[in-house]
Amino acid sequence: MGTAHTNNPQKKERYRMKNKSPWVNMALSLGLLTVGTLASKAEEATGTKTNASNAEECPVSYQTTLAPAVPWDKGRPVINGPDIYGASPGKDFIFLVPTVGERPLRFFAENLPPGLVIEPESGIIKGRAEKTGDYSVLLTAENKQGLCKKISRW
Repeated sequence: MGTAHTNNPQKKERYRMKNKSPWVNMALSLGLLTVGTLASKAEEATGTKTNASNAEECPVSYQTTLAPAVPWDKGRPVINGPDIYGASPGKDFIFLVPTVGERPLRFFAENLPPGLVIEPESGIIKGRAEKTGDYSVLLTAENKQGLCKKISRW
């Protein structure tokens, strides 16, 4: 793994924590997590006082709860797709709008990039985007129970 070549203790600690977990690594690089916050989270979870020299050795455990299971084929529609989606222009594109709810469902999309179309019965968006751009696409799914709308950036 190498060594940190610095006299700054925080940089040394950051270096030691790198590659511990991809999530820790990502949070550190985005500035969402600092060495101090990781140590304080470890203290909260375990009741053990930590400092910069032993933060990486402190075991961390968190209480988790599962979200309630929702049947995929009952009730009003809910679109579970990404908020941001990207693709290359001029290449084949296919995307199934991930939706739960009582069948049959009907799908609609407003402001799709030119060259893409949605199949109302299946919720499949396909085609070839003609040019690059940013699009706020309004996806709608409806059934006899109601409807769901979601805006996503493409």
